[in-house]
Amino acid sequence: QGSKFLITRELINYIAFLVSKGNTSNVILIDDNDIPIVVDDLEKFLDDIMDQYFSAANEYHKEYIELSKKRSVETLINE
Repeated sequence: QGSKFLITRELINYIAFLVSKGNTSNVILIDDNDIPIVVDDLEKFLDDIMDQYFSAANEYHKEYIELSKKRSVETLINE
């Protein structure tokens, strides 16, 4: 729908709470640009944002491990 959401743990918890309370269709959310949008399927939205969040977290973890293996500034700069 052209909306933008920063996916945070808070957003995931809020959406999970709405779903747990039975709010699963035609839910109005306010996006990061303060634009109200209607989410037709909140369960699918939750699945999508969780997939995105964990995909980014896994990539960040992988990059963090690689950086932590490098012991010197020279090693970091020369790559």
